[in-house]
Amino acid sequence: MEKIKFPRNRIKRMRTDLGLTQTQLAEKTGLSMQAISSYENNKRNPKEEVWWKLSDFFNVPPSYLQGLSNDKNGWFDWEKATGYSKERLEKEIKYLVDTGRVDENADLQTKIGRAVKSLDNDSMDSEQGVINEINYKLLDLLDRVYDAFYQKLPTKGINIRNISSKRDLKSGMTEETLNKIVDILNQARWDIAKIPVNIDGHNPEPYDSDKHKLK
Repeated sequence: MEKIKFPRNRIKRMRTDLGLTQTQLAEKTGLSMQAISSYENNKRNPKEEVWWKLSDFFNVPPSYLQGLSNDKNGWFDWEKATGYSKERLEKEIKYLVDTGRVDENADLQTKIGRAVKSLDNDSMDSEQGVINEINYKLLDLLDRVYDAFYQKLPTKGINIRNISSKRDLKSGMTEETLNKIVDILNQARWDIAKIPVNIDGHNPEPYDSDKHKLK
């Protein structure tokens, strides 16, 4: 049977550049020395989670470590994973640095990660991001309120089809108080959602969920 040949990776080169032995790399990453040796000699191909573990350790993107790209900064990987072009990410990084939201001396991967979150409105670096974060916190608070007022449902020995949608209140709790709290929190979510946000600033491109899917 013909042996499977994997692309020549850069694991050995990255390891030796740091002056590490296979044993030392194994200790620092939690991998076995035998596995590292087989990866470096192209006898085995690491699983995806191993590639990420090694790329995090060497602070390079997986594609560079795999020998599939010469882009040591990871623009290729970020573009593929997020749908944002290198130019768009660089523009967002500049905005975050210029406005003091990101430390200028932070490593590039940290800057790119923050830029992606900002563009996705998944951080408090934009008006929409702030609103999204508040909404998330209010939803979490609603869950905690329900848990505080209602008895926990049994987890074993229960027929799902027979579960009532109405849970029993804990001793000392009333539905009247619960409903008032819930109404206030839901009204806050509604009022905050109606706040107009700046769409002509640093993040003019609307969020498109389709372009953020991994390809």
